[in-house]
Order: sequence, then C-alpha cells, then structure tokens
Amino acid sequence: MSLNVLYRDVISAVRNFFLRQVTIYSTFSCKLLADQPRATLTAGTTIIPVGGSVTLTCSVQSSDGWKYEWFRRTQTTSEGKIRGQQNRDIRVSQGGIYRCRGTRGNPVYYTDRSDDVTIEITSWMSPSLLCCSPSTPQHRKVLQQPLTGKTSSGASCRC
Repeated sequence: MSLNVLYRDVISAVRNFFLRQVTIYSTFSCKLLADQPRATLTAGTTIIPVGGSVTLTCSVQSSDGWKYEWFRRTQTTSEGKIRGQQNRDIRVSQGGIYRCRGTRGNPVYYTDRSDDVTIEITSWMSPSLLCCSPSTPQHRKVLQQPLTGKTSSGASCRC
C-alpha cells in the first residue's frame, strides 16, 4: 500500500467525520422562551388580631385560566404547600410568610412564585395586662394599651 493511498483515506475519513459532526449539530434547534410570568400576591392587611383573618389574592397579569398554588412558612418552619386551595383568593387566620404561583395547562406550566407577604397576628392586650382586674375607668384604659405590659405612667401591671 502506498503512502498516497493511506493519506487519501485518512483525509477522506477526517472530512467525513467533520461532515457528520456538522450534520449532527445542524439538526438541533434553538428554542427561545419568553420570560416566565410571575405571580403577584396581595393582602387586604398584613396585621390581623387574634381570631381574625385576612384575604390573600394571587394573580397573573393579563391572563385568564390560571389555578393557584399557595405556600406558607414561618421563621422556624420550612415552606409547605397549603392543600386544597387552588382559588385566586384565600382567607387565612394564621401568621406566617405566604407565597403563591399560577399553574395551568397539560403538561402543567408554572409561573414564577410571588414575592413573600408576611402576615402577623397581634394582640391588643398583653397577657400580663389581661390578668388585671381594674376597678376604675383609668385602669380600664391601661388595658387598651397594645403589648407594652406597662401602665400609662410606665409602672408594670401586677396581678
């Protein structure tokens, strides 16, 4: 076998190899996706009294047909899905950090999750003040001071 024949076969093999690579790469397509929509979460108020509740609303701009997933966590617990809630509006009575996202279609398409909304539960009277039994109107006003544990003069309430 001559060197020319071997050289020609090597060149042909290399050329075929690169042609195959070009063919393989040309069969891939590039799919550009638009930015994923983001859910927006709004709350009627973010501070509710003990025993109260607030309506949270999740929405996806300029779009119909969405169902919604709701999530809650606290400072000490990890985020979990709120089961049985797919409506745009939900009513909550627990404090925590809430988020939502939109979902629709088959296969399911998800929006980005909303920003966090923190719901706080507040008590207008501290537990130490609740145990006091005021006998005068002045003492009753003390009970209405939120979360201080102090009277209007600054003295602690003792029971």
